[in-house]
This record gives sequence, structure tokens and C-alpha cells, in this order.
Amino acid sequence: MERRKHYLQAELDAARPAGRELIEAYYLPKRPSRAQAFELVHQGGPFGYLSAKRERGTYALSLSTLPEWWGHELEVALATALPTTAARASEADVRLRLDSTPHANAVAESLTALGLERTLADPEIWFKALDG
Repeated sequence: MERRKHYLQAELDAARPAGRELIEAYYLPKRPSRAQAFELVHQGGPFGYLSAKRERGTYALSLSTLPEWWGHELEVALATALPTTAARASEADVRLRLDSTPHANAVAESLTALGLERTLADPEIWFKALDG
């Protein structure tokens, strides 16, 4: 869980979203997930976190990587394996979740070329900072 938080916070650091405190309060994990989870390592150095789980007929993959890996060929290779893995798990649909818009933008062209369709997350988050 701590490694997952580390990569989520790295994405937030790079994305600099408005309302970061709200995002952290809502989305940072507070307890271990039931998903299979892996820290991604290349040439001895960690660069990201991957979790996979089944959700109501969908094979769901969540991917967080350090910003310098966004759109990298290894990251795209992970997404390439997603449909094959889902088929082996007998799931009808696949979903890839990235943790920030800049991350999604960096890899969008490669993922679209693989036949993945991008959709905005629902629900959207609206916020207002209140003083005092």
C-alpha cells in the first residue's frame, strides 16, 4: 500500500492538480486492496506500480509510473498485454486506469493505436477551497 501511495503522489507532483488535498483525501489508499499488485522494476530500479482485479465482468488494470516513464515503450508493452491477460481470465472487457491527465495525455497516441478508447472518468470532481 505504501508503494502505491508513493507512485500516486509522484503523479500528483507532476500533474499539479487543483484541489490536490481533496484528491489525496479521497483517492490515496487507506487500506490494502484485494487486487493483485506489483511494483514495476527495470534494470534494478523501480519505476511504477501495477494492480489488476476483476470488477463485474471487466478486467481492470491500474497503472502508476514515475513521470519520466509516461509513454515509454515498457509502459506501452504493459498495456499491449492487457487484452491477452483479460482473455485468459475469461473477462469480456478490459479497462486501463491511469492516475493523472498528463500521464494519459503522454501515452494517448500509443494506447489509441492499440485499439483502446479513452473516456473521461465519471464522476468528475468539482471543488471549492473554503477559508476557515
